[in-house]
Formats: sequence, structure tokens, C-alpha cells
Amino acid sequence: MATLNSYLNVDYYEEGMSLGHAKINELVHALMMGGTIVVEDKDLTAAPGSPTDYAMYTPAGTPGGGDAWAGKGGSAYLAMYYGLTWYFRQLRQGEVFTIKDEKKVVVVGSGSAPDFETVYTYT
Repeated sequence: MATLNSYLNVDYYEEGMSLGHAKINELVHALMMGGTIVVEDKDLTAAPGSPTDYAMYTPAGTPGGGDAWAGKGGSAYLAMYYGLTWYFRQLRQGEVFTIKDEKKVVVVGSGSAPDFETVYTYT
């Protein structure tokens, strides 16, 4: 049985376990979402119509219905688009990232719908 890496929210695999390409892709996406994070927008309440591959967002509000972000709102998740699919992971308190459309660097606060504290603004 695989052991969970709670930091990246992915499983460690051990010798003799079968991964398959889908699981390897999931692990690669988790790693991509853990490096330098540049969020395109943090105020959208629905997935954008034509995002580019690797674009990242923090879904706001309460996306629902048939939206690709349903159940992932409240700014508690990081969403990354790649190859017609959205990938999600929860934000962590103290995490730092850039919000591109607002030209800010922020720190994630606490709570289930975390606040973002601006630590730097650029032009």
C-alpha cells in the first residue's frame, strides 16, 4: 500500500507497485504546482473559457453546478489547467505566490477560506 506525502498530497510508491501513466502524470502535476506559483487571477468564481496550459488560479466564491471548479471555491484551492483538465490542491498557510493580474506577492493566511496578505506590490 502506498504512503501519503501530506505536503504534496500524493502517494509514495514502493518497489513492485504498478503506477501506470495516469498516476505518473498526477505526480508530475503535483510537483509543478509546488514550485514558483504565479496565479493569473484570484477573483474568478467560474473556470475561464479558454485557459492556457499551466495557467493557475485560486477559485473564489462558490463555483457550482456543472462548472469545472465546482466544490473548489473560497480561495482555498490552487487550480492548474493542463491538457483540457483542471488539477487542484489545497493552499497551505504561509505559502507565498504572485497574483499576476493584481501585480502582488501574497502570503496565504489561515482558515478554510484563507485571506491573502500582500507582502509586495510591483508595477
